[in-house]
Amino acid sequence: MARNFFSRFTRTRPQRVSALDGQDLKKAFLAGYAWLERHKEAINALNVYPVPDGDTGKNMTLTMAAAAKATGDREEPSANVIAREFARGALMGARGNSGSILSQILSGFSASISDKATITPTDFANGLRQGARAAYLCVENPVEGTILTVSRESAEAAMESAQRGATFLQLLQDTVNAGHASVARTPDLLAKLKDAGVVDAGGQGYVTILEGILRYLQGAPVEHAPRAEREAIAETHRGIVEIEEEFGYEVVFLLRGENLDVNGIRRTINTMGGVSTVVAGDSQMLKVHTHTPTPGKILDYWGSLGSLLDINIENLQEQSLQYAEESARERGLMGMNLHADATHSPSANGAHSASGAQANPGIPPQAAEPVAPVEAREVGVVAVVAGDGWASI
Repeated sequence: MARNFFSRFTRTRPQRVSALDGQDLKKAFLAGYAWLERHKEAINALNVYPVPDGDTGKNMTLTMAAAAKATGDREEPSANVIAREFARGALMGARGNSGSILSQILSGFSASISDKATITPTDFANGLRQGARAAYLCVENPVEGTILTVSRESAEAAMESAQRGATFLQLLQDTVNAGHASVARTPDLLAKLKDAGVVDAGGQGYVTILEGILRYLQGAPVEHAPRAEREAIAETHRGIVEIEEEFGYEVVFLLRGENLDVNGIRRTINTMGGVSTVVAGDSQMLKVHTHTPTPGKILDYWGSLGSLLDINIENLQEQSLQYAEESARERGLMGMNLHADATHSPSANGAHSASGAQANPGIPPQAAEPVAPVEAREVGVVAVVAGDGWASI
Protein backbone atom coordinates (compact mmCIF):
# COMPACT_ATOMS: atom_id res chain seq x y z
CA MET A 1 0.00 0.00 0.00
CA ALA A 2 1.10 3.56 -0.60
CA ARG A 3 3.19 5.24 2.05
CA ASN A 4 0.79 8.18 2.35
CA PHE A 5 -1.90 5.78 3.55
CA PHE A 6 0.25 4.55 6.43
CA SER A 7 1.63 7.95 7.34
CA ARG A 8 -1.87 9.27 8.04
CA PHE A 9 -1.86 7.40 11.35
CA THR A 10 1.40 8.75 12.74
CA ARG A 11 1.17 11.75 14.98
CA THR A 12 2.38 12.76 18.42
CA ARG A 13 -0.20 12.23 21.13
CA PRO A 14 0.00 13.03 24.85
CA GLN A 15 0.89 10.13 27.14
CA ARG A 16 -2.30 10.50 29.21
CA VAL A 17 -5.26 10.27 26.83
CA SER A 18 -8.47 10.21 28.84
CA ALA A 19 -11.02 9.71 26.03
CA LEU A 20 -11.26 8.92 22.33
CA ASP A 21 -13.80 10.53 20.01
CA GLY A 22 -14.91 9.16 16.66
CA GLN A 23 -11.93 10.44 14.71
CA ASP A 24 -9.46 9.19 17.30
CA LEU A 25 -11.09 5.75 17.26
CA LYS A 26 -11.15 5.68 13.47
CA LYS A 27 -7.45 6.51 13.22
CA ALA A 28 -6.62 3.95 15.90
CA PHE A 29 -8.53 1.22 14.03
CA LEU A 30 -6.93 2.21 10.73
CA ALA A 31 -3.49 2.11 12.31
CA GLY A 32 -4.29 -1.43 13.43
CA TYR A 33 -5.24 -2.25 9.85
CA ALA A 34 -2.06 -0.68 8.48
CA TRP A 35 0.13 -2.61 10.92
CA LEU A 36 -1.65 -5.83 10.01
CA GLU A 37 -1.07 -5.12 6.33
CA ARG A 38 2.62 -4.63 7.09
CA HIS A 39 2.86 -8.09 8.69
CA LYS A 40 0.35 -10.15 6.73
CA GLU A 41 2.90 -12.36 4.94
CA ALA A 42 4.50 -13.39 8.23
CA ILE A 43 1.03 -14.22 9.58
CA ASN A 44 0.24 -16.20 6.43
CA ALA A 45 3.32 -18.32 7.10
CA LEU A 46 1.96 -19.37 10.51
CA ASN A 47 -1.39 -20.57 9.17
CA VAL A 48 -1.71 -24.33 9.71
CA TYR A 49 -5.04 -24.44 11.58
CA PRO A 50 -7.79 -25.33 10.83
CA VAL A 51 -6.31 -25.91 7.35
CA PRO A 52 -2.66 -25.28 6.38
CA ASP A 53 -3.55 -22.94 3.51
CA GLY A 54 -1.36 -19.98 4.41
CA ASP A 55 -3.91 -17.20 4.00
CA THR A 56 -4.88 -15.98 7.49
CA GLY A 57 -2.90 -12.76 7.16
CA LYS A 58 -4.46 -12.08 3.78
CA ASN A 59 -7.98 -12.82 4.97
CA MET A 60 -7.74 -10.70 8.10
CA THR A 61 -6.24 -7.86 6.07
CA LEU A 62 -9.06 -8.03 3.51
CA THR A 63 -11.57 -7.96 6.36
CA MET A 64 -9.96 -4.87 7.88
CA ALA A 65 -9.72 -3.27 4.43
CA ALA A 66 -13.48 -3.64 3.98
CA ALA A 67 -14.01 -2.13 7.43
CA ALA A 68 -11.73 0.79 6.60
CA LYS A 69 -13.53 1.41 3.33
CA ALA A 70 -16.86 1.58 5.17
CA THR A 71 -15.69 4.54 7.23
CA GLY A 72 -14.33 6.33 4.17
CA ASP A 73 -13.20 9.92 4.60
CA ARG A 74 -16.05 10.86 6.90
CA GLU A 75 -15.24 13.28 9.71
CA GLU A 76 -17.77 11.65 12.02
CA PRO A 77 -17.13 12.85 15.61
CA SER A 78 -19.00 10.08 17.47
CA ALA A 79 -17.12 6.93 18.47
CA ASN A 80 -20.25 4.77 18.42
CA VAL A 81 -21.00 5.69 14.80
CA ILE A 82 -17.44 4.95 13.67
CA ALA A 83 -17.45 1.61 15.52
CA ARG A 84 -20.79 0.65 13.97
CA GLU A 85 -19.64 1.46 10.42
CA PHE A 86 -16.33 -0.30 10.92
CA ALA A 87 -18.04 -3.43 12.24
CA ARG A 88 -20.60 -3.44 9.45
CA GLY A 89 -17.91 -3.10 6.81
CA ALA A 90 -15.94 -5.95 8.40
CA LEU A 91 -19.00 -8.20 8.35
CA MET A 92 -19.74 -7.44 4.71
CA GLY A 93 -16.15 -8.02 3.62
CA ALA A 94 -15.07 -10.79 6.02
CA ARG A 95 -12.84 -13.46 4.51
CA GLY A 96 -11.81 -16.81 5.92
CA ASN A 97 -12.27 -18.27 9.37
CA SER A 98 -10.24 -15.68 11.27
CA GLY A 99 -11.63 -12.79 9.25
CA SER A 100 -15.18 -13.86 10.03
CA ILE A 101 -14.38 -14.15 13.73
CA LEU A 102 -12.60 -10.79 13.62
CA SER A 103 -15.76 -9.21 12.21
CA GLN A 104 -17.65 -10.48 15.26
CA ILE A 105 -15.07 -9.07 17.65
CA LEU A 106 -15.60 -5.70 16.01
CA SER A 107 -19.36 -6.19 16.17
CA GLY A 108 -19.26 -6.94 19.89
CA PHE A 109 -17.04 -3.91 20.46
CA SER A 110 -19.48 -1.74 18.55
CA ALA A 111 -22.49 -2.99 20.49
CA SER A 112 -20.78 -2.27 23.80
CA ILE A 113 -20.33 1.46 22.99
CA SER A 114 -23.56 1.93 21.02
CA ASP A 115 -24.59 4.97 23.11
CA LYS A 116 -21.19 6.63 23.54
CA ALA A 117 -19.90 9.59 21.51
CA THR A 118 -16.55 9.34 23.30
CA ILE A 119 -15.02 6.36 25.06
CA THR A 120 -12.81 5.98 28.11
CA PRO A 121 -10.17 3.31 28.73
CA THR A 122 -12.80 1.35 30.66
CA ASP A 123 -15.18 1.58 27.70
CA PHE A 124 -12.45 0.36 25.36
CA ALA A 125 -11.60 -2.57 27.62
CA ASN A 126 -15.25 -3.52 27.95
CA GLY A 127 -15.54 -3.34 24.17
CA LEU A 128 -12.72 -5.86 23.82
CA ARG A 129 -14.43 -8.11 26.36
CA GLN A 130 -17.78 -7.94 24.58
CA GLY A 131 -16.00 -8.53 21.28
CA ALA A 132 -14.38 -11.69 22.63
CA ARG A 133 -17.76 -12.93 23.87
CA ALA A 134 -19.33 -12.31 20.47
CA ALA A 135 -16.49 -14.24 18.84
CA TYR A 136 -17.13 -17.30 20.99
CA LEU A 137 -20.84 -17.16 20.21
CA CYS A 138 -20.36 -17.22 16.43
CA VAL A 139 -18.95 -20.76 16.47
CA GLU A 140 -20.78 -23.85 17.72
CA ASN A 141 -17.76 -25.61 19.17
CA PRO A 142 -15.11 -23.07 20.23
CA VAL A 143 -11.53 -24.34 20.00
CA GLU A 144 -8.96 -22.99 22.45
CA GLY A 145 -5.49 -22.09 21.25
CA THR A 146 -6.91 -19.87 18.51
CA ILE A 147 -7.89 -16.23 18.00
CA LEU A 148 -10.76 -16.95 20.41
CA THR A 149 -8.38 -17.60 23.30
CA VAL A 150 -6.16 -14.65 22.45
CA SER A 151 -9.09 -12.23 22.20
CA ARG A 152 -10.47 -13.42 25.55
CA GLU A 153 -7.20 -13.34 27.47
CA SER A 154 -6.12 -9.97 26.08
CA ALA A 155 -9.55 -8.56 26.94
CA GLU A 156 -9.23 -9.87 30.49
CA ALA A 157 -5.91 -8.05 30.80
CA ALA A 158 -7.48 -4.88 29.41
CA MET A 159 -10.26 -5.03 32.03
CA GLU A 160 -7.74 -5.54 34.84
CA SER A 161 -5.72 -2.59 33.55
CA ALA A 162 -8.82 -0.39 33.34
CA GLN A 163 -9.80 -1.31 36.89
CA ARG A 164 -6.38 -0.08 38.04
CA GLY A 165 -7.15 3.30 36.46
CA ALA A 166 -4.72 2.95 33.55
CA THR A 167 -4.45 5.52 30.80
CA PHE A 168 -5.25 4.48 27.24
CA LEU A 169 -1.56 4.07 26.52
CA GLN A 170 -0.89 1.85 29.54
CA LEU A 171 -4.06 -0.14 28.92
CA LEU A 172 -3.06 -0.91 25.33
CA GLN A 173 0.47 -1.78 26.50
CA ASP A 174 -0.93 -4.22 29.06
CA THR A 175 -3.33 -5.67 26.48
CA VAL A 176 -0.61 -6.23 23.89
CA ASN A 177 1.68 -7.81 26.50
CA ALA A 178 -1.07 -10.22 27.50
CA GLY A 179 -1.89 -10.89 23.85
CA HIS A 180 1.68 -11.92 23.07
CA ALA A 181 1.79 -14.17 26.11
CA SER A 182 -1.49 -15.75 25.03
CA VAL A 183 -0.21 -16.31 21.49
CA ALA A 184 2.91 -17.95 22.89
CA ARG A 185 0.74 -20.44 24.80
CA THR A 186 -1.39 -21.47 21.83
CA PRO A 187 0.74 -24.53 20.91
CA ASP A 188 0.14 -25.88 24.42
CA LEU A 189 -3.61 -25.72 23.82
CA LEU A 190 -3.73 -26.98 20.25
CA ALA A 191 -1.63 -30.00 19.30
CA LYS A 192 -1.72 -29.19 15.59
CA LEU A 193 0.20 -25.98 16.25
CA LYS A 194 2.81 -27.70 18.40
CA ASP A 195 3.27 -30.45 15.81
CA ALA A 196 3.82 -27.83 13.10
CA GLY A 197 6.15 -25.71 15.25
CA VAL A 198 4.13 -22.49 15.02
CA VAL A 199 1.83 -20.30 17.06
CA ASP A 200 -1.75 -19.55 16.01
CA ALA A 201 -1.95 -17.28 12.97
CA GLY A 202 -5.33 -15.76 13.81
CA GLY A 203 -4.23 -14.94 17.35
CA GLN A 204 -1.03 -13.39 16.03
CA GLY A 205 -3.04 -11.35 13.54
CA TYR A 206 -5.32 -10.05 16.29
CA VAL A 207 -2.41 -8.99 18.49
CA THR A 208 -0.83 -7.29 15.48
CA ILE A 209 -3.96 -5.14 15.12
CA LEU A 210 -3.74 -4.23 18.80
CA GLU A 211 -0.07 -3.32 18.31
CA GLY A 212 -1.03 -0.94 15.53
CA ILE A 213 -3.54 0.77 17.83
CA LEU A 214 -0.85 1.02 20.51
CA ARG A 215 1.55 2.57 18.03
CA TYR A 216 -1.05 5.19 17.11
CA LEU A 217 -1.40 6.17 20.77
CA GLN A 218 2.38 6.33 21.08
CA GLY A 219 2.71 8.51 18.00
CA ALA A 220 4.92 5.82 16.44
CA PRO A 221 4.97 5.16 12.68
CA VAL A 222 3.18 2.22 11.13
CA GLU A 223 4.46 2.56 7.57
CA HIS A 224 8.03 1.39 8.11
CA ALA A 225 9.61 -1.18 10.41
CA PRO A 226 13.11 -1.05 11.93
CA ARG A 227 15.76 -3.10 10.18
CA ALA A 228 15.85 -5.76 12.91
CA GLU A 229 12.12 -6.29 12.61
CA ARG A 230 12.23 -6.48 8.81
CA GLU A 231 14.88 -9.19 9.10
CA ALA A 232 12.80 -11.10 11.68
CA ILE A 233 9.75 -10.97 9.44
CA ALA A 234 11.77 -12.10 6.41
CA GLU A 235 13.00 -15.13 8.38
CA THR A 236 9.53 -16.29 9.36
CA HIS A 237 9.10 -19.90 8.22
CA ARG A 238 6.04 -21.95 7.46
CA GLY A 239 4.90 -24.70 9.76
CA ILE A 240 5.93 -28.32 9.39
CA VAL A 241 2.88 -30.02 7.94
CA GLU A 242 1.84 -33.36 6.54
CA ILE A 243 -1.25 -33.41 4.35
CA GLU A 244 -3.09 -36.64 5.14
CA GLU A 245 -6.71 -35.62 4.72
CA GLU A 246 -8.96 -34.06 2.12
CA PHE A 247 -10.00 -30.52 3.02
CA GLY A 248 -12.49 -29.81 0.23
CA TYR A 249 -13.53 -26.21 -0.31
CA GLU A 250 -13.87 -23.06 1.73
CA VAL A 251 -17.23 -21.39 1.11
CA VAL A 252 -17.94 -17.83 2.23
CA PHE A 253 -21.04 -15.83 1.40
CA LEU A 254 -23.49 -13.21 2.62
CA LEU A 255 -27.08 -14.29 3.17
CA ARG A 256 -29.72 -11.57 3.17
CA GLY A 257 -33.23 -12.46 4.31
CA GLU A 258 -35.88 -11.97 6.96
CA ASN A 259 -36.04 -13.55 10.42
CA LEU A 260 -32.88 -15.55 9.84
CA ASP A 261 -32.18 -17.99 12.66
CA VAL A 262 -28.45 -17.58 13.32
CA ASN A 263 -28.04 -20.58 15.63
CA GLY A 264 -30.32 -22.78 13.54
CA ILE A 265 -28.41 -21.97 10.37
CA ARG A 266 -25.11 -22.75 12.06
CA ARG A 267 -26.39 -26.13 13.26
CA THR A 268 -27.85 -27.00 9.86
CA ILE A 269 -24.59 -26.26 8.04
CA ASN A 270 -22.76 -28.54 10.43
CA THR A 271 -25.29 -31.36 9.93
CA MET A 272 -24.76 -30.96 6.17
CA GLY A 273 -21.08 -31.77 6.65
CA GLY A 274 -19.71 -28.26 7.13
CA VAL A 275 -16.71 -27.86 9.43
CA SER A 276 -14.91 -24.80 10.84
CA THR A 277 -18.27 -23.09 10.49
CA VAL A 278 -18.66 -19.43 11.48
CA VAL A 279 -22.04 -17.70 11.20
CA ALA A 280 -21.98 -14.01 12.07
CA GLY A 281 -24.50 -11.21 11.79
CA ASP A 282 -28.16 -10.74 12.62
CA SER A 283 -31.65 -11.84 11.55
CA GLN A 284 -31.46 -9.88 8.27
CA MET A 285 -27.84 -10.26 7.15
CA LEU A 286 -25.42 -13.10 7.86
CA LYS A 287 -21.85 -13.80 6.89
CA VAL A 288 -21.42 -17.55 6.56
CA HIS A 289 -18.08 -19.36 6.45
CA THR A 290 -17.61 -23.12 6.27
CA HIS A 291 -15.42 -25.89 4.87
CA THR A 292 -17.23 -28.54 2.86
CA PRO A 293 -16.58 -31.16 0.15
CA THR A 294 -19.88 -30.15 -1.53
CA PRO A 295 -20.17 -26.35 -1.89
CA GLY A 296 -23.06 -26.62 -4.34
CA LYS A 297 -25.17 -28.44 -1.76
CA ILE A 298 -24.55 -25.67 0.80
CA LEU A 299 -25.32 -22.85 -1.63
CA ASP A 300 -28.45 -24.50 -3.05
CA TYR A 301 -29.97 -24.87 0.38
CA TRP A 302 -29.16 -21.39 1.68
CA GLY A 303 -30.24 -19.79 -1.55
CA SER A 304 -33.76 -20.94 -0.67
CA LEU A 305 -33.65 -18.87 2.54
CA GLY A 306 -32.80 -15.54 0.96
CA SER A 307 -30.43 -13.76 -1.39
CA LEU A 308 -26.84 -14.97 -1.62
CA LEU A 309 -24.27 -12.22 -2.10
CA ASP A 310 -20.49 -11.99 -2.41
CA ILE A 311 -19.96 -15.74 -2.83
CA ASN A 312 -16.34 -16.83 -2.54
CA ILE A 313 -15.21 -20.46 -3.00
CA GLU A 314 -11.60 -21.58 -2.65
CA ASN A 315 -10.01 -24.99 -3.16
CA LEU A 316 -8.50 -25.83 0.25
CA GLN A 317 -6.79 -28.96 -1.00
CA GLU A 318 -4.84 -27.02 -3.62
CA GLN A 319 -3.90 -24.37 -1.08
CA SER A 320 -2.80 -26.86 1.57
CA LEU A 321 -0.65 -28.80 -0.89
CA GLN A 322 0.96 -25.56 -2.05
CA TYR A 323 1.66 -24.59 1.57
CA ALA A 324 3.29 -27.99 2.20
CA GLU A 325 5.44 -27.59 -0.91
CA GLU A 326 6.58 -24.12 0.12
CA SER A 327 7.32 -25.34 3.64
CA ALA A 328 9.38 -28.21 2.26
CA ARG A 329 11.21 -25.89 -0.13
CA GLU A 330 12.23 -23.65 2.78
CA ARG A 331 13.76 -26.68 4.47
CA GLY A 332 15.51 -27.98 1.37
CA LEU A 333 13.31 -31.08 1.15
CA MET A 334 11.95 -30.70 -2.36
CA GLY A 335 14.26 -33.43 -3.67
CA MET A 336 12.57 -35.96 -1.40
CA ASN A 337 9.43 -37.90 -2.20
CA LEU A 338 6.81 -35.64 -0.65
CA HIS A 339 3.84 -36.79 -2.73
CA ALA A 340 1.76 -39.79 -1.87
CA ASP A 341 -0.40 -38.81 -4.84
CA ALA A 342 0.55 -36.17 -7.38
CA THR A 343 -3.03 -35.16 -8.16
CA HIS A 344 -3.85 -31.84 -6.47
CA SER A 345 -7.60 -31.90 -5.98
CA PRO A 346 -10.08 -32.47 -3.15
CA SER A 347 -10.81 -35.91 -4.56
CA ALA A 348 -7.16 -36.94 -4.55
CA ASN A 349 -5.41 -38.60 -1.63
CA GLY A 350 -2.44 -36.22 -1.89
CA ALA A 351 0.03 -36.19 0.96
CA HIS A 352 2.98 -33.91 1.52
CA SER A 353 5.26 -33.94 4.49
CA ALA A 354 7.93 -31.57 5.70
CA SER A 355 10.19 -31.63 8.69
CA GLY A 356 13.31 -29.98 9.90
CA ALA A 357 14.30 -26.39 10.24
CA GLN A 358 13.96 -23.94 13.08
CA ALA A 359 10.86 -21.77 12.73
CA ASN A 360 10.75 -18.12 13.69
CA PRO A 361 7.13 -16.98 13.42
CA GLY A 362 6.98 -14.26 16.08
CA ILE A 363 6.41 -10.63 15.27
CA PRO A 364 8.02 -8.12 17.64
CA PRO A 365 5.67 -5.49 19.04
CA GLN A 366 6.88 -1.93 18.65
CA ALA A 367 6.16 -0.64 22.13
CA ALA A 368 7.56 2.35 23.94
CA GLU A 369 7.96 0.21 27.05
CA PRO A 370 9.57 -3.25 26.90
CA VAL A 371 7.26 -6.22 27.05
CA ALA A 372 8.27 -8.82 29.60
CA PRO A 373 9.62 -11.91 27.84
CA VAL A 374 7.54 -15.06 28.10
CA GLU A 375 9.05 -17.72 30.33
CA ALA A 376 11.16 -20.06 28.20
CA ARG A 377 10.03 -23.66 27.81
CA GLU A 378 11.89 -25.77 25.31
CA VAL A 379 10.22 -27.78 22.56
CA GLY A 380 12.68 -26.77 19.92
CA VAL A 381 10.80 -25.51 16.89
CA VAL A 382 9.28 -22.09 17.46
CA ALA A 383 10.54 -18.70 18.56
CA VAL A 384 7.95 -16.14 19.59
CA VAL A 385 8.84 -12.52 20.21
CA ALA A 386 7.47 -10.90 23.33
CA GLY A 387 8.64 -7.30 23.32
CA ASP A 388 12.41 -7.12 23.36
CA GLY A 389 12.88 -10.74 24.39
CA TRP A 390 12.87 -13.95 22.41
CA ALA A 391 11.34 -16.92 24.16
CA SER A 392 11.49 -20.50 22.93
CA ILE A 393 8.32 -22.44 23.51
